[in-house]
Amino acid sequence: MRTIQKIAVLGGDRRTEMILAGLHLMYPDTSISVWGCAEIELPPYARGTKTWQEALSGAQVGILPIPVTRDGETLSVCPHANQTVPLEALCRFLRPGSLLLGGIIPQVVLRMAQENAVHFTDYYADGVVQTLNAVPTAEGALAIAIRELPVVLPETTAVITGYGRCARALAARLHLLGAQVIVAARRPEALAEAACDGCETILLSSFLKDPQPCRILFNTIPAPVFTDTCLAALPEGCLFVELAQGLPREMEFPSHLRLIRAPGLPGKTAPHTAGRILCDAILEKISLWQNMEPESALQKGRDI
Repeated sequence: MRTIQKIAVLGGDRRTEMILAGLHLMYPDTSISVWGCAEIELPPYARGTKTWQEALSGAQVGILPIPVTRDGETLSVCPHANQTVPLEALCRFLRPGSLLLGGIIPQVVLRMAQENAVHFTDYYADGVVQTLNAVPTAEGALAIAIRELPVVLPETTAVITGYGRCARALAARLHLLGAQVIVAARRPEALAEAACDGCETILLSSFLKDPQPCRILFNTIPAPVFTDTCLAALPEGCLFVELAQGLPREMEFPSHLRLIRAPGLPGKTAPHTAGRILCDAILEKISLWQNMEPESALQKGRDI
């Protein structure tokens, strides 16, 4: 079994509190270095560093946030971090044969990991993590609706675009609280599931051409599917809650709508629950890596 002298944690939000606690519980004699997470007060067993290079130097395990990047070029870190971290530089600071973990890892990092013989794994790619994570995401979205809408949910028509894990958890909660829920999805199978769950349904292509009247729209599709024409057709005052990436940031949003971008809701509304979910996945991946057969440092890194 591989031994771990040092773990580096870069970036992250309040979920990092539970990740650090779990790491210390499992590896009490391992040094834990943290950089780029000013949202939390570090516990005594974790050491904050002035630079990300110092945090990663000599570490056998590097843990990146979720998502790893928001702009495709630099690491997602708190706004108060004193450095930006180019993604292409990360893996150069990890030893060959070490392990890099992150949530929603972009291709540039995977390529660099392989070139530097660093093993890697995307802890958010685990279906169990995504299913469990859907609950705090849905509750956070529901909290936004209750806080921002001028009417109660039984007087609300809510459209959800997409019908994956998060959308399904959100639809169930909206439905139970009396909202009229319309699901717009691409796959007929997803629409059938939504119909069985008590929702009205419409093909996504049809909705984008002729949007249903609604007071609030939750987007859960991680792709830029919305057009200017579609947004212009939404009713005056409609609240658009962006839970994924359906709106390009450079897109000019119509003034007759209200937009709330709400990425990373679990880290804001239920950080301890969401942190435990991520920590369990991270510890499982580290254990798998520790028990891998020893390999030559020259061998390409791979996904575990």
